[in-house]
Amino acid sequence: MENERIVTDDNICAGKAHIKEIAITVEMVLRALAAGEPIEQVLEAYPYLTREDIEACFGYALRLVIDEWQARTGYTDFDPGPIADWNRK
Repeated sequence: MENERIVTDDNICAGKAHIKEIAITVEMVLRALAAGEPIEQVLEAYPYLTREDIEACFGYALRLVIDEWQARTGYTDFDPGPIADWNRK
């Protein structure tokens, strides 16, 4: 499950999904935001991170939630709309 911004590589970030060419994992970004840090503060802390990178992290998480639900229920006719397309190739 990758897109242009979110990638995985067993040799980078212990194989966790991360932002391409940046050793920042999706998990790190989502943990900071879940802890209440505003997006602007995350961007200031990591100046090489972009708003689009953060949006890609949200899209990646959304795709995981949808995929897990579809695998669990077998329901595949659900169309999550364009926001979930962030993580489709």
